[in-house]
Amino acid sequence: MPSSISRARAETGEDLPPEIKAQQQALADRWPEIEARLNAGPPPGAGAARRDAFLREWERTARGAAHADAVRALNPAARRSGTEWLQAVVDSAASPRL
Repeated sequence: MPSSISRARAETGEDLPPEIKAQQQALADRWPEIEARLNAGPPPGAGAARRDAFLREWERTARGAAHADAVRALNPAARRSGTEWLQAVVDSAASPRL
């Protein structure tokens, strides 16, 4: 992670714009904490309500269907629940824990 800023400069021959460089540096500075959270896995309750709503609908999809076909077969609300659940998992790794 720390080498990403220097790699961007090496590939483009230019410094990153200041706002992008600051964002990249902030991510690099927090990376050890984020990596530890990713390795630990999400907290048990991360997006639990959305997860449960998604899984209720997922259980109704055709058994043995290809994954992509099963996802396409979900209604929009179930797909939205799945997306919100996964976003909650990502957010739990990137956001400070209280």
